[in-house]
Amino acid sequence: MTSINHPNNLCLVTLHFLSSTSCHCPDRVPPREPGKKFDEILNLKNTSNNNPTNILTNLCTGLETFLGFNSASKGYDGTGIVYSDLDRLCDGVMAFLSGVLDAVKNENEVTTYDNYISGDTKKLKSVLKLVDSKIGSGREGLADAVGAVKEWLEGYEREINDKTKKVTDELTWLINNMNGNYKNKINENSSLTDQLSTWSEVIGNIDFDVSQIEEDKISELDKSLKTNVMNEIKIVKKSVEMLNKSAKNPDLLTQVQRVDAELEWQRNDVKKHVDQVCEKVGDDVHKELYKIRRSVSALEDKKKDQFQGIHEKLKEADAFLHDEFSNDYRNEIEKLFADVNDQMSDITSTETSDSNLKQKFSAMMMDTTHIRVDMVTENRKLNEWKKKAQDVVYAVKTKIGDIIMKLDKDRLSSAEYQKVQFAADNLKEKADRFMTSIAEAKKALTSSINVALQAVKTMDEELKKDLRIVKGRIRDEIWSHVNLLKTQYWDGLENNVKGDLHGLEMKLVSSLQNHVKNLLKTIQTQVSAIKGNDGNGNGLHGYVKHVTSTYAKQFKQTTGFENTVIIWLENILKNNNVVRKYIEQYVQKNKGREYFEPQYVNENNCAIESGRINDIAVQIKNKLKGISGAFTFTSVSDDDDISKCVQKIHACISGFARKLNDQITIMNVTASSDAFVDGIVDAIEDKAVKKANKTRTLKNYLQAAVRYIVIAL
Repeated sequence: MTSINHPNNLCLVTLHFLSSTSCHCPDRVPPREPGKKFDEILNLKNTSNNNPTNILTNLCTGLETFLGFNSASKGYDGTGIVYSDLDRLCDGVMAFLSGVLDAVKNENEVTTYDNYISGDTKKLKSVLKLVDSKIGSGREGLADAVGAVKEWLEGYEREINDKTKKVTDELTWLINNMNGNYKNKINENSSLTDQLSTWSEVIGNIDFDVSQIEEDKISELDKSLKTNVMNEIKIVKKSVEMLNKSAKNPDLLTQVQRVDAELEWQRNDVKKHVDQVCEKVGDDVHKELYKIRRSVSALEDKKKDQFQGIHEKLKEADAFLHDEFSNDYRNEIEKLFADVNDQMSDITSTETSDSNLKQKFSAMMMDTTHIRVDMVTENRKLNEWKKKAQDVVYAVKTKIGDIIMKLDKDRLSSAEYQKVQFAADNLKEKADRFMTSIAEAKKALTSSINVALQAVKTMDEELKKDLRIVKGRIRDEIWSHVNLLKTQYWDGLENNVKGDLHGLEMKLVSSLQNHVKNLLKTIQTQVSAIKGNDGNGNGLHGYVKHVTSTYAKQFKQTTGFENTVIIWLENILKNNNVVRKYIEQYVQKNKGREYFEPQYVNENNCAIESGRINDIAVQIKNKLKGISGAFTFTSVSDDDDISKCVQKIHACISGFARKLNDQITIMNVTASSDAFVDGIVDAIEDKAVKKANKTRTLKNYLQAAVRYIVIAL
């Protein structure tokens, strides 16, 4: 109750206020004693100054002013004893915050993280006390209360995020470690016993890690969240415990040891079986190679016999042309014509027989014919030997082809193939020596034929010269005898003898010249057929020209032998069925994914485009150049004869084959990858595969193809 002093000072009225108002401002309405005042009011006289109507009006106006009512805004503006609407709202908000915080202050979810907040003034107890103290201060106290509550909520959120993040980080680390470090400790290539031991160690580490996470991180969470997390962790711990028990199970260890022992036995058994098969194949190869060697030896013996006969016949022909023909025929002819003066009767034929001169000349022609027959016979023998040699070579090639087909059919291991390759290289070396011997024999034959040809030419010139001398002597002797007879006999006899002698002279000279020309022509034809000439590339000349000019020319340049290797590689890529099959499988496994360069690989045919085989061969050759000493440059001079050319070319090719064989020996054909093979595979895919897809292709079939390409070289 309070009193109001109206300007008219007519009365004093005591008012009663609601407790809600008085609770906010208990000191603004001082208590009064109402008894006296009301008695005084009742005893007043009714005057203009104390008219009830005026008193009521003034009383209401004074009351509104006292309460702080604003007639313009129709609301309380806080100038009186009544709060403004905003202050009342702010006090209500603070009261709500106080009630909420007071309700949850003892919850475990709140106290757990509130205890982690540093500073007593920032904990919930202090914040709640501050909020309570600000209730009734209106808008001024709300800012402080809300700020304190906001700061506490931020600290609470920070602590709960920190504790939960530590748990999730540890669990993430454990997951990554299980997929990475722990998993990598298991070596798949080791024995099962070793793997089981490693697994036991890994499981122990995992169990320790889970326990550490539970003790250090999960224990910091509130009870509800801790219970939910531990429900999941228990499953993990149960699984680890089960794995640990399984790993330590003695029955499992025994079984693992049995499996290891069985695998070791199987490995040794397979190795033993492979060794037996390899040994058998090696024996078969040695037997076949022995047969080939026997055939080659027989061919060498045949060659030796045939060339020995040729050498002997050439020596006989040379001796005949230089000695016997000169001594037995030319001297005989000179002697016969020298005796013309004494034996004129020898040139006259009788009715029953030819003249002595004709008989002797016929004998001379018969001997000359024998020379031609002997040379034709030797030429026929040489052709027969050549055919036999070709038959033997064809038989050798056929036998080698059968061996290769057998090897391809049986799909022998690379180690077995290397043995065959080694034996084949030895055979190739012997064949090269044989070809060298043939070349030397041809060279010797060429030299002998040149000598024979020169001797024939010399004989032809001397024979023509001697014939002219004989002709002159005959003419002189005949005319000398004719003149003598002319003086002794009558003129009629002179005319008859002169005519007969002239006819005889013409026939004798013509017949002898024609026969000698025909003989020389036949010899020259046979020699030319064997010798050949530089123009048409036939015979010995053609062979020598091909070796010294065409084939050896490739080795006069630094890239000559490289080009030859490229040709070999192209032939393998085109014609080797094993290589083509592996390339087909390689394309088949990778096609349909746009991995390949279309200009290099035909996915429809599963093969390399024929126009690009040279590019692939060049890529392989470039990688082969990485083999130290494989491409040794051989300088072939224009002045080198065929023997030197063949020797230098053989040295170059043999060096390449030897270095390549060394590389094959160290090549790991059983591993899934080999540095040398993988290098060639990468070189091929640099051309055939799109750059972005090189790491995606399945390379095992291409690796197998590369191994066979290297071995086929």
